[in-house]
Amino acid sequence: MAKFGLAAKPRLMSPPFAPNPKRIALIGAGIVGLACAWYLAESGADVTVFDAGEPGRGASYAAAGMLAPAFEAASASLYPRLYDFCLASAQSWPDFAARLASASGIDPGYQPGPSLALAVDDASLIRLTDLAAGLEKHGQPVSWLRGAEALDCERTLSTRVTSGLVLASDGQVDNRAVVSALLVVCRDHPRVRIRGWTPVNDPLDLAEDFDAVLICAGWKSRVLSPVLVQLQPIGGQLLSVRVTGDAPTTTLRCGDLYIAPKSDRVVIGATIEPGRVCSRPDPGMIDQLQARAALLCPVLGEAERLESWSGVRPGFSDHVPVIGQIGQSRVFVATGHHRNGILLAPETAKLVTELMLGGGAPDWAGGFAPGRLNPSIMV
Repeated sequence: MAKFGLAAKPRLMSPPFAPNPKRIALIGAGIVGLACAWYLAESGADVTVFDAGEPGRGASYAAAGMLAPAFEAASASLYPRLYDFCLASAQSWPDFAARLASASGIDPGYQPGPSLALAVDDASLIRLTDLAAGLEKHGQPVSWLRGAEALDCERTLSTRVTSGLVLASDGQVDNRAVVSALLVVCRDHPRVRIRGWTPVNDPLDLAEDFDAVLICAGWKSRVLSPVLVQLQPIGGQLLSVRVTGDAPTTTLRCGDLYIAPKSDRVVIGATIEPGRVCSRPDPGMIDQLQARAALLCPVLGEAERLESWSGVRPGFSDHVPVIGQIGQSRVFVATGHHRNGILLAPETAKLVTELMLGGGAPDWAGGFAPGRLNPSIMV
């Protein structure tokens, strides 16, 4: 198969899609792709997963495992259906995590929350005010904290914290453990095959051997279909520090910064760099992240670094993923999840399975369908 890269405009797959495909080619072995493969296989399809590199080592591995429907999607300025979708997926995570742990023997590190969103200056207070307005718009309760009240919730916080919001819906998982668990359940499943280091340049390359194709790859998948041409790379850099007795125990958010305590490390992230492909972390940016984390939790300023890394999220300008069938063709897409790929994996897998094997979709799914950014392009 040809390698990922700029290519001629992909052709419409022919013949048209027939309901209930038995053989599905899935492009992309990140958390969304692997979750989709698992759900599709459990529903009776034979799924072959193709990944251009090492399976499970893309944006999903580089993330921090945030499950944050409120912080990431409740803003009054974002597409309302995104919050509904994110909240539904957050509510799916307890069952998803339990099933995954049982099937794989790997603890996914699920933590249900709450998280704390904090303000230390005017800019972060504006972000909290916008977040509170978004939650109220969605009919969700808003729980404000004064600075001293926030310190009562998390003892490692700095006195620079002036106010906060309690985000009951927002938790986290250990994303690397989740990816490892999904790889185990998919590799052990009799209906799933995973082919790493096998790039695909054109879905039509798979037409002779498969009934349908599902594109779940990262930003480079924009060359696989015209509906994905607006998909962009969004670089991000992170670091982790050693857990000590003084480490924070609560997931903390402030502006674009998060502090995510895991069982064996504390993850600090993440930069948001639209249009940038970060091949390796920048030492200066990593220093800035740790310094910003220390403004919230002073103990993190001197914490021993374990690792620093970078990744590339796939996203559209409105932060909304594209999920659905391309016209009447045999090609489906589920990509562009931006900062919500870990969160949305269970509900994306459920929706994809309904679309491909159930022959239908709920009305609200139309807001995520291919062509929503450019309705004239549906092939």
